Amino acid sequence: MPVDVALSDQKPPVRGHPRRRWLLLLVGVPVLLVILASAGFVGASMLEEHDTFCIACHTVPETTYFNRAAAAIANNGAAIPDLATAHYQQAHDKNQSFACINCHRGDSSLNQRIDTLALGGRDVAVFILGKADPATEKTTIYQPALPNAACISCHTDTLLTVNGIQTHFHNWLPQTAALVASGQQLVTPTGGGRRFGRLRTVNTSLLCTDCHLAHKSANADAQLKFVLRDITQQACDTCHRDAGERPESMDRLLRERR
Repeated sequence: MPVDVALSDQKPPVRGHPRRRWLLLLVGVPVLLVILASAGFVGASMLEEHDTFCIACHTVPETTYFNRAAAAIANNGAAIPDLATAHYQQAHDKNQSFACINCHRGDSSLNQRIDTLALGGRDVAVFILGKADPATEKTTIYQPALPNAACISCHTDTLLTVNGIQTHFHNWLPQTAALVASGQQLVTPTGGGRRFGRLRTVNTSLLCTDCHLAHKSANADAQLKFVLRDITQQACDTCHRDAGERPESMDRLLRERR
C-alpha cells in the first residue's frame, strides 16, 4: 500500500555551497589557463622548428630567403647571396640541420623563449592585419637582442679568440667581456698578428647585427664574409667614437689581415 509522507518529512534537494563553487572557479580557471598556455608553448615550439611553418605566415620577403637557401642547397657551387643562405649551406655540407628559428630564438633561455613566442604572436597579428613589410633587403631588426644572443651562443670562439688588430673588433665588445666574466677563457692562436698589451672593453651599444646582416645581399668575398663595407664602416666609426679614438678605414684593417 502507498505510504503518505508528510511534506515536513521531505528533505530539500542538496545544493553545492556557493562559496565552494567560487573556490573551484578561482582555482580551476587559472589551472586550466596554465595547462592551455603550456600546451600552446610546447606546440608552437615544435612547429617553429620547421621553416615551412614559419613561411606560412611570414610570406614576403621570408619566402625569398627560404627559396635562396633551398636553391643554394640544391645547386652546390651556386653563388650564395647572403649570410643566412651561407649558414644553410655550411650546415648542409656538414650534414647538420638548420632552420630559421636557430637564429631567431636567441640563446634558448626561458626568458628568450618567452620573448620569441611573444614576437611570434606579434608577427601573427601583423600577418592577419596585412601590415608586413615586403622589402627584401632589410637592414633593421625589430628585436635585435634575439638574433644577437643566437650569434654569441654559436660563435663564442670567435669573440674569445685574441689575435691583435685582426680580431680587436670582436674582442673589445661588451659581449666578449660578459663571456670572460662568466668564466670563459680567451684563446690566443699561434702565429702572427700585431698584439695589444691588454684586452680592452669599449662601452658601446654595437651588436653583431650592426656588421653582420643575415638577409642583406652582400659580397661573398672570403675576407669580408658577407659584411657590407658602408654599413660596417659606420659601425667601426661608432665604436671608435665610443672608445674616444679617431676613426679608422676598413681598408687598413683588411690590409693588416692579408
